[in-house]
Amino acid sequence: ALDRWLAAGLLDEAAAARIRAWEAGHATHAGRSRLSAIIFGLGGLLLAAGVLLFVAAHWDDISPGSRFALVMAMVAVLHLGGALTSVNNPPLSTTLNAVGTAAFGAGIFLAGQIFNLAEHWPGALLLWALGAAVGLYLLRDWPHVLWVAVLAPAWLCSEWIVANKGPHFFLEYTVIASGVTLLAVAYLAAACDGRATVWRKALSRLGAIALIPAVILLGASHERSFLFELQPNATASTGWLAMAWIAAVALPSILIFLL
Repeated sequence: ALDRWLAAGLLDEAAAARIRAWEAGHATHAGRSRLSAIIFGLGGLLLAAGVLLFVAAHWDDISPGSRFALVMAMVAVLHLGGALTSVNNPPLSTTLNAVGTAAFGAGIFLAGQIFNLAEHWPGALLLWALGAAVGLYLLRDWPHVLWVAVLAPAWLCSEWIVANKGPHFFLEYTVIASGVTLLAVAYLAAACDGRATVWRKALSRLGAIALIPAVILLGASHERSFLFELQPNATASTGWLAMAWIAAVALPSILIFLL
C-alpha cells in the first residue's frame, strides 16, 4: 500500500520510512491479535458446547415455564455480556454476540419443543435469519455476516424442501444444489476485487469451504434427476419450478454484482 501511495504522490519517502519503522516496532501486536482471535474462537465454541451440555443434562428435570425462562436468559445474558465488553474487550464482545445469536436460534426451536408447537418448521429458520440480520445491522461484525450468509439460503432451501416432498423430489433437489453452488461461488468472489475487508475475507472463506461439497451434491442430484427426467408426475408445478430456477440463478448473480 505504501508503494502505491508513494507512486501516486500522496506520501514522501520520509513519511513512508516513519510508517515502516512504526509498523516494524509494533509487529508483535499483529501476532498477538491473531492468537487472541484463535483463543476467543475456541472459547466461543466451548462456551456454546457447555451451555448445550448443561441444558441437555437437566432438561427433563425442568418445568416448561422454567425451560422457557432459561432459554430467554441464555440469549439475554450472552448479548448483554457482549454489550458490556464492547469497549474494553472487542474480541470477547464479538465472541459473546456470535454465541448469543446461535443461542437465539436454539431458543426458537426449543420454544417450539417446550410448548409442542406443530408449526411450519422453515419459519423458525426465517426468524433466526431475521434475528441475525438485526444483529448484523446493529453490530456490523463479520460473525453476523456469516450467520446471515448461512441462514438466509437455509431458509429458502427448507421452504422448497417442505413444498416438494414426493417420490420424484430429486427433480426439484437439483434446483437447491445449483443455487447453493452458485452462492458458494458468489461468496468466494467477495474478496477478489482488491477490497479485502475482514467480513469479505470471512465470506470468501465460507465460499471456499462450501464450494466443493456443493459441487458434489450438484453432481449427485443431477444423476438422480436424469433417472427420473422422463417421468410426467414431478411434484412441483412448472410455474413454481421456473420461479425456483430463476431465484437459484438470479439471487447469487445479484449478490456477485453487489459485492
